[in-house]
Amino acid sequence: MTNIRIDKIQIKRGKVANLPTLDDGELFYAYDTKEHYLGMGGVNQLISKDFASLNQHYEGVLSRFGINSNGKLTIDSVEFAGGGAGSLVYNTLADLQTAYPNGTTQPAWIVADNSWYYWSGTVTPPADTTAPELTITAGGTFTGTKSVTMSANETATIYYTLDGSTPTTSSAVYTTPLSISATTTLKAFAKDTAGNSSAVQSVTYTLDATPPADTTAPSNVTNLAYSNVTQTGLTLTWTASASSDVASYDVYNGSTLLANVTGTTYNVSGLTASTQYTFAVKAKDAANNVASGTSVTVTTSAPADTTAPVLTITPAATFTDTQTVVMSTNETATIWYTLDDTDPTSSGTKVQYTASLTLTATDTIKAYAVDSANNASAVQTVTYTKQNLSAAVIYPENNYLVMPVNQFTYGSLSGYDDGTYNSVPSVQALTTMFDQTGANPIYGDGLPYVTFASGMAAYPYECMTIGSGSTANKVIIRLAKTKGATAAELDSYLASSNALIRIKLSATYKTFNIPSNISTVTTRTSGVNANFEYFKCVLNDGIGTYVPTTADTTNKQFCSSGANVLQSNATVYSSSKPSVKINSADNSLEMLVPKGTLASIDVAGVSSYLAAANLKIYYA
Repeated sequence: MTNIRIDKIQIKRGKVANLPTLDDGELFYAYDTKEHYLGMGGVNQLISKDFASLNQHYEGVLSRFGINSNGKLTIDSVEFAGGGAGSLVYNTLADLQTAYPNGTTQPAWIVADNSWYYWSGTVTPPADTTAPELTITAGGTFTGTKSVTMSANETATIYYTLDGSTPTTSSAVYTTPLSISATTTLKAFAKDTAGNSSAVQSVTYTLDATPPADTTAPSNVTNLAYSNVTQTGLTLTWTASASSDVASYDVYNGSTLLANVTGTTYNVSGLTASTQYTFAVKAKDAANNVASGTSVTVTTSAPADTTAPVLTITPAATFTDTQTVVMSTNETATIWYTLDDTDPTSSGTKVQYTASLTLTATDTIKAYAVDSANNASAVQTVTYTKQNLSAAVIYPENNYLVMPVNQFTYGSLSGYDDGTYNSVPSVQALTTMFDQTGANPIYGDGLPYVTFASGMAAYPYECMTIGSGSTANKVIIRLAKTKGATAAELDSYLASSNALIRIKLSATYKTFNIPSNISTVTTRTSGVNANFEYFKCVLNDGIGTYVPTTADTTNKQFCSSGANVLQSNATVYSSSKPSVKINSADNSLEMLVPKGTLASIDVAGVSSYLAAANLKIYYA
């Protein structure tokens, strides 16, 4: 091969519209667009708009090119002319040699070498003087048989011997892997087609004639069983392992080894009553190989039962519709009960409990349980009281409105403490629904009516009246200081009192009957006292002429159930007492009732409650 410098070549030039299909390596200059094209595989490849960018884009390939004033291609400022037959372009010399095995007289541009070449087609390969490399399976100790392979890194013949002698070209020729079953020394060398031979390699394979150790575990025992179970012991028996080399058996309690025996029976002792155990028996041979084992689970006998069963009964409760009573025991037992207040242990009317009971009226259950060892529990007595929701707490009677004294909140003692008695006025004033005239407009249980007197010191006994002046229209109750030395103490006393008071009704008082025809029930638990449940519903029949109160202190209203009637801007669900509020804007009812009052917080449950409670609101 010859690497030469080309003295002169000429590129075609003309207008781009006349651009012909260029031969491989042929150049074309379009003088109207100042573009350069190179023929590559039958395609005219645009290589640059001008030689400044051509030099930059094809640095190393055309970095010595230029254009003179005639538009001729120059290399190193020398103009090239002639030929025009084109040049060859190949990526590598190998590509050129493959295309032209006998050489070419045309110049060829080799991209990988960044140079022009002429290829003469004459190459004389160097002589092969390198010996082949021989690889043989590594030697060492083996058992049974050993497979030995040999290979060379080039085409070569491998000669070998197995008797320790040095191999020659007359020795055996390797063709397939050798199988060796005795201690053997292998000697071999490889010879390639050029006559080069590797050095002789010697590898020894030593047979280990020591018999293998016994590592096989015996087979498991079968038919492992237990008998003679007591509170503290039992007997284990099994069928011997079928293996011929069994020497003994390991007996385990869980993971604890109890004993090693040669027979097929073992008596276990030291156990705990009513306790579950898992025992395993593992066969062991003379080489101390142990089988995986066979196991059995058993529970020891229970001690004599002297403990009575524990009877659980639904706790006593107050209900409004029905009450479900469930009874159960902590062990297998029979439950007996009565509903006629007789002792179930001796009564001829006792009944065996088999399923939950449903009560529809106030009832007392007496029950006890007897287990299989005839241990009996104590008799339990539980009473379930049905609540009559229609029984009003506040109600009209003989032209008076009867109510608990705690329907009012009581305030300051200012001006009413005489050392022996305190007088507390209510926070709320009486409205026009009450008649404050006449001889007896208000009185209570143990609290006779007296005419108001400033300071009330004129009455050395417990009584009540209606205030005047700064306490006008307010209920005033006079009590001994032993029932409360402060206003807060007296208010607390009255709040927990069961005493009733009676206030005369005027002829103009009004009653709103809360209907049970409702819809759209909603509820909430957030912010609700744990002892109460809240609901809101729509009164489908509206509220008629009823006007909700907007100020509790000046227009207090009363609900027949005793629930506080809250003013229109109050929040019902956060109240600490049973409460009710009517909303005129959407004809809705909100109530806070004791938990368990409603069978369900939905239309059916709320409607059923309202129908049974027959709620009324009394107002001016």
